This record gives sequence, C-alpha cells and structure tokens, in this order.
Amino acid sequence: MVTTLQSGLAALDRRGDSTGPRVLVLAWDNPPMTIGRGSYLDELVSRLKELDFETVRVVGHSDPTGPAAMNERLSKRRAESVKQYLVAHGIDAKRIRTEGKGGAQPLPKTRDCDALPRMEKIICYAPDRRVEIEVVGGKPRS
Repeated sequence: MVTTLQSGLAALDRRGDSTGPRVLVLAWDNPPMTIGRGSYLDELVSRLKELDFETVRVVGHSDPTGPAAMNERLSKRRAESVKQYLVAHGIDAKRIRTEGKGGAQPLPKTRDCDALPRMEKIICYAPDRRVEIEVVGGKPRS
C-alpha cells in the first residue's frame, strides 16, 4: 500500500503487495503533520494496535535540490515528526526507529527534473519528498 500526501491531503493508493514499505509523499518542505485527523497515520496507528510487531522503521527523504546538510536535517525532521505522531497516539517509542536519508535515494524519473524551470522542478521532484514506513515482524495479536 502506498500513501500519497500532497498539499496537505492524504489518499490511499493500493498498489502491489502490502508487505513493502508504505510511503508518504510530501508537499515541498512540508512536514507530514499537515495531514490532519482521519489520515493515513491514524489508520496506521489503528493497525499497529492490532499487531504484535518488533519495530516500525520510519525513513525520511528529501529531494536532491538545495544543500546536502539541509536535506539531511529535513529528512530526519520528517521521520521524527511521524514518530512523534505515532507515540502521541499510543505506539511505544522504543519500537520506532527513525532515520533521514536526505536526497541520497531519489525515485526514478521519466524526465530530467534539473533541466526544468524552478516551479516545474519542484513538482518534478515531489515523489522524492517522502517518508517510508515499514512495520517489521508484524503478526495479528492472538
């Protein structure tokens, strides 16, 4: 399942198999907390409370534009923001691992984003501004 977040709106897109990481794609320089109540994160919290899991791995990403140090901080802040949300809704902080990858792992593109004018470049790189959430060792509680 992939979750896409753009301009503060979340939508579920069920593609492929549900065992891979779930992804929040973020609007430019927005933290994931703009998604609001009734969102994907609320659904995730609900599902986590039904599972016996080892850890939740939260990985923040940014696009490759701008200074690497800034992108590293932004990606880490995105991951930490998701962790704070999960903890505030009852998920054990000790079971959540966060990391930021900066712009080091961009998604494949069908065109050269760098060759585009500024606003089109921001749109082109949107899929890279994301948080991936992976539940490790999840099985239904008995």
